[in-house]
Amino acid sequence: MAGSNNTNPFSTAGIKLKYTIEATSGTRPSSGYTELTSVVSLPSLNAEPSTLDVTDLSELEYKQSIPGLKDAGNFALKCNLTQAVIEAWNTLVSSTTEASAGRKRAWFEIVMPAASGYTKSFFFSGYPVKAGFPGADVDQPFQGEVSITVSKVDGWQTASTAS
Repeated sequence: MAGSNNTNPFSTAGIKLKYTIEATSGTRPSSGYTELTSVVSLPSLNAEPSTLDVTDLSELEYKQSIPGLKDAGNFALKCNLTQAVIEAWNTLVSSTTEASAGRKRAWFEIVMPAASGYTKSFFFSGYPVKAGFPGADVDQPFQGEVSITVSKVDGWQTASTAS
């Protein structure tokens, strides 16, 4: 388990998703992250490599494989789509688009609640995708998914510091 020696289960209440843009291309920032508010749920993120079949004709029973490239895919988070959330998301998309001209990306940090005992956060980089219309149902909260195309997973690392 990442973080402390705490072995007690804990609630997901208080988990935060933060973001920032690289100052230096290819370098994950250690501070300056801003919280994206109104996040309702986060999907799992397990970048698994493809499997490359390298079986030759001498094999009589089992195929032989080696790991290929990892594909983390999209990270679609569900949010309460308030006007403030849509504006913050659109700003993030615009900022990332501008930064990508300098080969910089957005970084995301999943911060565990203080009560969890974790001293590490989960980091990944990627490109946020412009939000569409999520649909609407009678007598339901206005929620929808916004998506990040994941480009790199750094995993559990020392949590960022306040800027």
